Amino acid sequence: MLIVLLTSSCVVISPYHDDTPKPFRIPSAPVINRPSLLLNMPVVQRELDLSKQQKEKLDRVNAESNLRLSKRVTEQLKNPEKAQAAENPSGKPIGINTSDLTLESDRATFAILTRKQDLRLQQIMLQLEGPAALGREAIATKVNLSPGQFELIQQILQEGREAESQSVSTLRQEETRKRSELDQLGYSAGSNPKKVQQFQDAEKVYREGLTKRHESFQVSKTTIRGQMKEKISRLLSRKQRESFNRLLGEPFDFNPPVTTPTVEGPKRSAVPAKSP
Repeated sequence: MLIVLLTSSCVVISPYHDDTPKPFRIPSAPVINRPSLLLNMPVVQRELDLSKQQKEKLDRVNAESNLRLSKRVTEQLKNPEKAQAAENPSGKPIGINTSDLTLESDRATFAILTRKQDLRLQQIMLQLEGPAALGREAIATKVNLSPGQFELIQQILQEGREAESQSVSTLRQEETRKRSELDQLGYSAGSNPKKVQQFQDAEKVYREGLTKRHESFQVSKTTIRGQMKEKISRLLSRKQRESFNRLLGEPFDFNPPVTTPTVEGPKRSAVPAKSP
């Protein structure tokens, strides 16, 4: 069985910025690290005040990007050995690399925006990335981090990545074990009504537990990232924190409150009306 892995680059290319991210980034929810993905969110489009013409251009960019991706996948599925030999001389198994298509799509996305819109999108992306952005040399320079501070931040981010990776690994191992136990129960049930009922009951318990385990994982991930943020914050001087906050711009809410129009009834006078 051929497993297809679509990998995308996190590098952001903007005609107005020259910030080159490090190979890693740990965004703080939602997990969207590409401008072309962000710009397709209605809430972001409203924030940037995209015109009708810009939205039409974005639709064309999306269609062209999807077509190129489809062609890449089709070509490599037809000739997997040839594709792997060309991209990976070592001969080790690899997935389908789409990083060049990602960069091309992001460039086309930024080309749609005005300078003001580009700046705001960069601010939104920086807010998503949070303090982890200080692990990038360009941002570290703007905030005036010392070499020692930059190195410590790299260590904090690496420790955070390892902690998250361990958390993911633990969750996967537990899910694999529990799913295997459930499958064995299902296989042994056969057509026995009593055993089938036992299997159905066990499956219900499994699904309820699955939700709880994933909720616990999310809490763990939030805790890890909160600790990273706190550690990085303690390394910064007041002036550096202020500089970083200025780079973030105005806070952006991905979940703005929905206002429901109301209809007010006729206002009553405070003075009772006189009888005719």
